[in-house]
Amino acid sequence: MADTIFKESSKLAIAFLLFLLANAIGALALAIAGKTPDDFVGIFFASPEDGNWAAVAFDGQRVVLQQYLISIKRGQIVGGYDGCNDWAYQEDESNQNAERMIVTNLKECPDDTPARSYWALIAAPKIILLNDRHLVVSGRRGRGHFSRCKRGTSRTRCMPI
Repeated sequence: MADTIFKESSKLAIAFLLFLLANAIGALALAIAGKTPDDFVGIFFASPEDGNWAAVAFDGQRVVLQQYLISIKRGQIVGGYDGCNDWAYQEDESNQNAERMIVTNLKECPDDTPARSYWALIAAPKIILLNDRHLVVSGRRGRGHFSRCKRGTSRTRCMPI
């Protein structure tokens, strides 16, 4: 009887060690691919609006395509391009006022109407997916219409899909 218990506990220990080894190999593969476990979870729990989007119009006024971009992850805007600067929210970090912190390159930019409209949308967005290729973002003031795109080079920033 004691021999059977010993064999069963040895099998459990080996199974547990194999499980740990498989997790370590998986984590290493994700790190080599430049992904985090959070990215892996996002594959299974992604929202339909997740991805990159280029602004088409703000409040009915057309804007230069690829001039204003947003990136959505798990149904929230996580970064973009405001016509002058790339920006992104820091992952899962907020200050003492529960506001997310923005990381940007901060080039000096003209203060124009489309840029102000863009930031007004981003401040408190409500995202409405119209179909697979179009969405509307409503903010405190105004609405923005966006079309889906995929990240391109710095010259093209976002390529239509």
